[in-house]
Amino acid sequence: MTGDDYLDPSRLEARIAIHRYGTNPQSWYDFVRERLPLARGERVLDAGAGTGLLWDYDHGARLTLLDRSPSMRHHVRGDVVALPFADGAFDGAVCHHVLYHAERPADALRELRRVSRGWVTVATNGRGHMHGLGEDVHTHFPAERLGEAMAEHFDEVTLHPYEDTLVAPVEAVRAYVASVGVDPATVTGEGPVTIAKHTVLAVAR
Repeated sequence: MTGDDYLDPSRLEARIAIHRYGTNPQSWYDFVRERLPLARGERVLDAGAGTGLLWDYDHGARLTLLDRSPSMRHHVRGDVVALPFADGAFDGAVCHHVLYHAERPADALRELRRVSRGWVTVATNGRGHMHGLGEDVHTHFPAERLGEAMAEHFDEVTLHPYEDTLVAPVEAVRAYVASVGVDPATVTGEGPVTIAKHTVLAVAR
């Protein structure tokens, strides 16, 4: 799946929906919120905000949501490798599940550091994430290289692994694989499908 596939919001919604079947008692969004070095009143950029679900709580930040897809109508249009903001324009920046779509992830990290005068969080998936469901983009910027990549641009980097297992009904899995361009007929059987997830959140200063 490429960034351009998000032009159809229904595809993104199908990709998000499958994660409701996670068995980890803490959701991904709650996991991230606990670890955001966020102070109330800070100006924060979310580069690649998608539907903006991360911010569905009383965060107290002054948000700028950026996305390259015109389907996200309430967002600033822009690309993470060439952010349309001045140096140090934000107190913090968030960029989750985006950099494996970037042709040059290192350029995106450089941009995130440039526009943030405080902290940056980046999330990406490991090589075994959602294995066998047509997702191969993670090999471009996998979690296994996240710490090293971040250390080239930031002085202090902390990695937070998030592990989860989905136990999802077949129809949800078929909708997911269709959203990444795979024939849903390849998902056979009637019982729940067990799917491993592996994601890492990096918090940098």
